Amino acid sequence: MMAEIQEEMARQAALDAFLQKLADEKAAAAKSTAAYKAKLASEAIEREIDEFEAELMEELLEESTGVEITITGETHNLCRSTLGLSEINIQLYNKALLGGYLGSIGPQVENGTEFSSTRWDNYISCISSLNSEL
Repeated sequence: MMAEIQEEMARQAALDAFLQKLADEKAAAAKSTAAYKAKLASEAIEREIDEFEAELMEELLEESTGVEITITGETHNLCRSTLGLSEINIQLYNKALLGGYLGSIGPQVENGTEFSSTRWDNYISCISSLNSEL
């Protein structure tokens, strides 16, 4: 009788350990799923922001150049990273373009503000060249 009780207790302990392991794995899976969903949501928000910023840049460039230009979030980010434009420079560009004083302001570079006559041309050229490739 004692052997049966000990055997039953051992089975119960094994079952309890298995159920605990199952509960731990379920909790880990739920945590992983939540993190993945949060990552997807964050990426979707970033895409929306990129698209909005690209649309704004498109409108501003069309107003300033008089040429119809298509900018997607992808082309904007590609040109921004290719040319090494910081977020501050993009904000400066947008503000100056909206204010109509793009010719009076330049991007912030290593040695201060760039005031060459072609200071924003690289960005416009980059976008234009990507448009012709599409």
